[in-house]
Amino acid sequence: MGEKYDLFIINLKERIDRRKHSLIQFKDKTEFCITFVDAIKHDIGAIGLWLTMREIINLADNRGLKCVIICEDDHKFTDFYTYEFLEKLLSDIDKLDGDLLLGGLSHFEDAVQINRSSFWVNSFTGFQ
Repeated sequence: MGEKYDLFIINLKERIDRRKHSLIQFKDKTEFCITFVDAIKHDIGAIGLWLTMREIINLADNRGLKCVIICEDDHKFTDFYTYEFLEKLLSDIDKLDGDLLLGGLSHFEDAVQINRSSFWVNSFTGFQ
């Protein structure tokens, strides 16, 4: 196995069930260094999520991390996930000088295919 990736899992403190779910999902995924991050609460859930992601980016910046992977505590791996494919995608994005790799978008606009497994999108909402 090659590089280990810093993974931040956003979790509401009271959602112990989701924390357990995350631990099960990632138990055999030794390619990740996992950090649970307490979600910031806001009356508008999407704003709380955004504030939490900003905190994670600031934390990663302070640590000098080159790559940050963020997921929510309901993440579920598909049967198609492989470490090798993740490395390929991250390598492709690095070569393209990309800033962001997304998976599981809820909505996107103006997609342009870059290669077999990557697209540029103009805007998006929701991700996994």
